[in-house]
Amino acid sequence: MLAALKWGVKGGKWHSLIDKVSHRETLELGWAQAERNAGAAGVDGVSVKRFAQAQDRYLAELARGLRDGSYHPEPVRRVYIPKGKGQRPLSIPAVKDRVVQAALKLVIEPIFEHEFEPRSYGFRPGLGCKDALREVDRHLKEGRFWVVDADLLPPAGCVAVVAHSSTPQSIAPPAVAPDGEVLHPVASARAHLPPATSCALGRHHPRQEPDA
Repeated sequence: MLAALKWGVKGGKWHSLIDKVSHRETLELGWAQAERNAGAAGVDGVSVKRFAQAQDRYLAELARGLRDGSYHPEPVRRVYIPKGKGQRPLSIPAVKDRVVQAALKLVIEPIFEHEFEPRSYGFRPGLGCKDALREVDRHLKEGRFWVVDADLLPPAGCVAVVAHSSTPQSIAPPAVAPDGEVLHPVASARAHLPPATSCALGRHHPRQEPDA
């Protein structure tokens, strides 16, 4: 099933993706990633170890919730870890939400990969900064000498902020028809994004102490 996402679909446009996200195979792969990454429990207190002990029940609940629209992510848990002379905020989703995020990525990423240009290197599987630098080096050796380095600069003490209210609809590639069932968990997750000091949207569950 997931292979079809990579090679495309007849007619060139996907009209429904939620069945792929909620498929047991996809959720099991998403759980495998979440388990491999480990990490702390979210606001619901369910650790990776506890999830593993009842993974069949949890995965069945997620599949059912994604299909009937009753799935809603938990607010993220905010913790702070030392960074330099200050602190760095971390947002920790619930384990079940990390499973859904991984499943969504498994379904959506291959479709987006078809749309990206070869010169796009950021946050893509198998590509990164070193690949971009090698390309810059190639251009320099060919005689090109202008390099433009640009980035978004948020206010001091804040992380970069995206207008999340328009993100789900605006990022859909041409190969994907508007799919409200897939946008629902994306939009729900957006609604629970924590503020970075005073400059991000959403709500969070504050916890001040770092988590082991």
